[in-house]
Amino acid sequence: MATRLEEATRGRGGGTEEAIEGGPGGRGGRRRSPPEKFEIGTMEEARICELGVKADMVCKSQANDILQHQDSSCGGTTKKHSLEGDEGSDFVTNTRNLVSSVFCTQETREEIPGREARTGPPDGQQDSECSRNKEKTLGKEVLLLMQALNTLSTPEEKLAALCKKYADLLEESRNVQKQMKILQKKQAQIVKEKVHLQSEHSKAILARSKLESLCRELQRHNKTLKEENMQQAREEEERRKEATAHFQITLNEIQAQLEQHDIHNAKLRQENIELGEKLKKLIEQYALREEVIALSCSVLLLTVSSDFVHCCRIL
Repeated sequence: MATRLEEATRGRGGGTEEAIEGGPGGRGGRRRSPPEKFEIGTMEEARICELGVKADMVCKSQANDILQHQDSSCGGTTKKHSLEGDEGSDFVTNTRNLVSSVFCTQETREEIPGREARTGPPDGQQDSECSRNKEKTLGKEVLLLMQALNTLSTPEEKLAALCKKYADLLEESRNVQKQMKILQKKQAQIVKEKVHLQSEHSKAILARSKLESLCRELQRHNKTLKEENMQQAREEEERRKEATAHFQITLNEIQAQLEQHDIHNAKLRQENIELGEKLKKLIEQYALREEVIALSCSVLLLTVSSDFVHCCRIL
């Protein structure tokens, strides 16, 4: 990770290092730095850029120390950590380039106001244009970082603040990645639960549709049964009324027959009484006749016996 960060930091400090090695004098070599970075025309500008080069060297050394400390404390790291280091080194390089460019341009404007007046627009217009360009190119966090760095006095303090900011951002990035893994696991679990709930929901909808069809069929069946029961009830009521009427007619007929039988029985009873009286009279007459006959027989026997006795006497 240290070598990768050194390679990343050389992207910013390469031009200045070549300028340093180009000549025996520090100042003369530094004037041969790339013109697209800075336009150095005075000794003050060279001094400011020298401070930028020193800041680059200090940044490299402190970044190497930080990365060596992280490598020693996190021995046996994986490819993921190396990728994080590359991303962090790129972030540090880009941030340092932005800080150095802005710092040098600000220092140049402060040191040589006459030249700025000759080559650029007025201060108010240039500041407004710079602010608009910054708002377009840089994010809010970078602007806040630049404002915080401008409050510091020395480049070492700015570099230390950048390193601290980088360490914080790296730790925050790792925490965010850990949280992202946890959230991804939760998301996968939620997706599984969502799929399960969707399947359960589809099953519930299918079951509800089946139940609705069964309910409709049951309602139709109940309606049919209700109509059949009402028809049967009406038929039973009609049959009951017919049976009641027939029973009433039969009862009336039976009552009429009983009345007729009572009248006939009364007549028969009266006739039986009359016949009994007649029979009693006949019995009495027969008894009298028997008595008369008995008397007649006794008289006849007496007569015959007397005649027989008389005949015997005659003989």
